[in-house]
Amino acid sequence: MSSHPAPVTLRYRPGADVLSGQIHLGEVGDHTLVTDTPDADTSVVWATGAGGSPAGPVLHSFHLVFAAARFAEGRLPLPAALQPVVESLITTAQHALHEVDDPVARARATATANTTLPLSQLHRSALPALHPGAVSPPSDEAVALARSLRRVADAVHTQVPLRSPDDAASADHLAQLLRELGGMLQHRRGLTAPGTAAATAAAARATPTLTDHERHQFHDALEQLLAPANWPTADTSLRSLLTSLETPRR
Repeated sequence: MSSHPAPVTLRYRPGADVLSGQIHLGEVGDHTLVTDTPDADTSVVWATGAGGSPAGPVLHSFHLVFAAARFAEGRLPLPAALQPVVESLITTAQHALHEVDDPVARARATATANTTLPLSQLHRSALPALHPGAVSPPSDEAVALARSLRRVADAVHTQVPLRSPDDAASADHLAQLLRELGGMLQHRRGLTAPGTAAATAAAARATPTLTDHERHQFHDALEQLLAPANWPTADTSLRSLLTSLETPRR
């Protein structure tokens, strides 16, 4: 079974930045499908007992939120052989979306790509990035982080001077992502949210009203959020960022 090539269908919705994939396992014998959530932005389905493989469960399908943002950070948790196909799919779909003005059509736009991978690259044992974290952080840490992220979002909205409608749109987008990130960390049983964090980091870099120092603070705090062990440090970084945002601009 491990040398058998498996067809893979990728679907990407650029308007939502969502990537999904289906592995066509074919006639691999009796198997059971088990859903897993290695992080708050990722859902995977494993085929267990497929073909009686001693290598364990085989990837059956996946669903990734903020896929392009994760790919830009080099953190897409998929087989290396899929990365060039995913890059081409995302780039082509995003370029095509620039030509679409209708908001409904933008939301529904979908691009598809097909490839094949050896099943040996799709075993759970070969994809450690798709394994859930072993230890969940205390719930009070997630609550504290969510509170700090909401306060930073409020400060981005109310404390940073806006010079143009584009500035306001950038600040709104960043604040929305900060609130979404806080909600996910608080309500998803201590799971990290690497996709939402990557999208938030990209939004911070693109917000012209932030200072270089504030962008650096955003980067540090969002990096720390990727590992639950660093969540107390991340909360400290967010509170330091909040102080900077609330300092009156000259």
